[in-house]
Amino acid sequence: MRIKLELRSDAIPGCGYGTAGLVDTDISHDEFGLPIIPAKRIKGILRESARDLEDVNIFAHGRTDEIFGFGGDKIGTEFKISDGYPENYSEQRELLQFCQTDEDLSRIFNRETVLSFYTYARSQTSIDDEKGVAEKDTLRTFRVLKKGLVFYFDTEYPPEWQSDIETICKVTRKFGISRTRGMGELDLTIDKSDHTQNAGESKLGEDFEDEDLCRLNLSIHNIGQLIVTIQVGKDQISENYIPGTFILGTMANAFIRNFGLDFSSAHHHQDFRNIFLNGDVIFSNAYPADKSGKEPCYPCPVSIVKEKNRERCFDMANEFDFDEIVKGKEGSISVPKPGLGNEKKFVRINRGEVSTQSLFSEVAYHHQRPKDRKFGHAKEGDGKFFQFTVIKPSQHFISHITGKCKYIKVMNEIINKRKTFCFGKSKTAQYGRCEVEEISIEKPDGSYSDEWKQGEPVVFTLVSDMILRNEDGFVTPDPKILKDEIAEELKADKEKIEIKRSFLKFKQIGGYSGVWNMPKIQTPALAAGSVIVCKNNGNDLADVLSLENHSFGIRTEEGFGRIKVNWHGQDKTVLSDDNRQDISIPDNLEKSKDLIQDILYRRLEDALKNEAVQKAEETGKPPVTNSFISKMILFVNSSKDFDKLNEKFLRLKERAGKQSDKIASYLFLKETGKNKFIVNEAEFIDLLKELRDSKDISTLRDIIFPNAGMDEDFYENRIFELYQSYAIHLLTLLRLHKRKADNSAKRQHKR
Repeated sequence: MRIKLELRSDAIPGCGYGTAGLVDTDISHDEFGLPIIPAKRIKGILRESARDLEDVNIFAHGRTDEIFGFGGDKIGTEFKISDGYPENYSEQRELLQFCQTDEDLSRIFNRETVLSFYTYARSQTSIDDEKGVAEKDTLRTFRVLKKGLVFYFDTEYPPEWQSDIETICKVTRKFGISRTRGMGELDLTIDKSDHTQNAGESKLGEDFEDEDLCRLNLSIHNIGQLIVTIQVGKDQISENYIPGTFILGTMANAFIRNFGLDFSSAHHHQDFRNIFLNGDVIFSNAYPADKSGKEPCYPCPVSIVKEKNRERCFDMANEFDFDEIVKGKEGSISVPKPGLGNEKKFVRINRGEVSTQSLFSEVAYHHQRPKDRKFGHAKEGDGKFFQFTVIKPSQHFISHITGKCKYIKVMNEIINKRKTFCFGKSKTAQYGRCEVEEISIEKPDGSYSDEWKQGEPVVFTLVSDMILRNEDGFVTPDPKILKDEIAEELKADKEKIEIKRSFLKFKQIGGYSGVWNMPKIQTPALAAGSVIVCKNNGNDLADVLSLENHSFGIRTEEGFGRIKVNWHGQDKTVLSDDNRQDISIPDNLEKSKDLIQDILYRRLEDALKNEAVQKAEETGKPPVTNSFISKMILFVNSSKDFDKLNEKFLRLKERAGKQSDKIASYLFLKETGKNKFIVNEAEFIDLLKELRDSKDISTLRDIIFPNAGMDEDFYENRIFELYQSYAIHLLTLLRLHKRKADNSAKRQHKR
């Protein structure tokens, strides 16, 4: 179900920040300039409308909190609402993603030009009542959504709430900044058309037995922003991945709702207990996908360092690189910097070649109004302004769910039924909405041929955080505990396994349990990316790669304790040259036709204005009077088409006609009689074609135009508008040049 929002007036759904030098109050938009209305802006207004309905006894007392939830609720409301996106958002985003891969197209379809299709800038100031002039430092510029735009918000709620939600939408009439001053008028309606995805079919083969170990590979695409925090003291800064603990919690909630269980007694259900409580199923962290979209990238190993101010990389887990840097065998090297210069970078490593993948974040701002609804802004001691650092939308992650096949079947069915899930904090509004799809279901490889021979080093790299517990039951991030667990798993003498080198970083793990409505125990942990180089001083050990299918430490069902074996450290480390993702042109661009035409039209309009500047400079001191220029501007501005404009030109008296002759070539006028002129449309159209062809881009002409159902003369229905823009710009410049020349002459005369 979706809520449809149609703007009946211009609106300012402020985002809490501005753009330096352009606007003081901006709107939320994605990296391409497509506008977004954050869900919290609408949920807050809907809650306010519901409260008003309570005040007039249309709703029962407490109904608002029942629908929209309240602070401290351990389960949360069943009403969920996503951010609002404009019509055809996904199609336009695909087009703009493709345009960013082409240097010429990226200049045309840039963020500001896209924003200009949906918005405009509006300024206002405060007036001093006594003096009747603007008060000092009160000029403010806002970016404003244009009247008539339509946005859609995906929603979830029980069917029995349908009537109440419709009533709330009907009485909601305004939102955003300055809604008491004519801004933000809207119509909210329920769009009942079916936009849900059809349930997929399980890919489980007949050779999968219930007790077999299986792995369900998942692709997760975050539609909205994400707040996923497990670090102590960083509740408002999201992790740069989706921790397995959030995936486990979300799937547990989906399991309960799918089978109609009671939240307080779900642990009595045998499958629920085995899947989510006993650790029989492991929910791995969801890390950013590589450019193929099929494999995860992992946190960069701490042992990989980058030479300062250069592109050379070294791996301290590699014996030769370690000697070169630490022992200085190969001469002087600039001081290396840990990692690859960005904490949020993830990598895939193949035979020493390192491909990087970045995860993008942004800051989201929120304003909590006072409890007293007479006040629209925070005041001291009541209401507040706060912010989150969040994962940006439209990024792809890969995760795995591993366990017995009979449990994987259950999880697969739940995922295929819903497809859309919410992870992390504030998932009832704006945050956490993700599409989850099955990539494949497979059996982990049970045959391992690699041996750990006596005297050889092996590099163990943590690809997820690890919480280790010593023999006394205390949690401590000691790599020796991991070494001992590895020896135990390989059935080796732990005294014969030696830690040769280690490169570690640490983390304080926290979190919050929604069921118990209280924080989880804070524990220190070895952070993902830590590297331990171990040497085998005992007998040869077989199947060392099997360790990658094992989790070490505690809370392993939440994705903690995963490692990679000899993932790096064996070969010389080099950065991959190609980290670009190939993006193909969308098949059908007709839904983006209006956007394409508007941007190209304004591009042509800018070219005409540049032409007007050149012609105005050619004239020097304009050979016409200021009053004549003003009259011409009035004629052009008040005409609806060329016929109406030509009628006015033909009615000019002889004296004015003589002045027209002096600037006829600049305004594309042709003489039809003595001192009688009309616009030469054919000559102006030739100029349009010349300007269009001078900026010809083959991709635009040969691919985008045909796919969007357009031709090269996309402006043919707006030729007079283009002429108006050109003529008014030229005449205004002539008037300014005339004024400048007259003022200069007056100064010379005074001297």
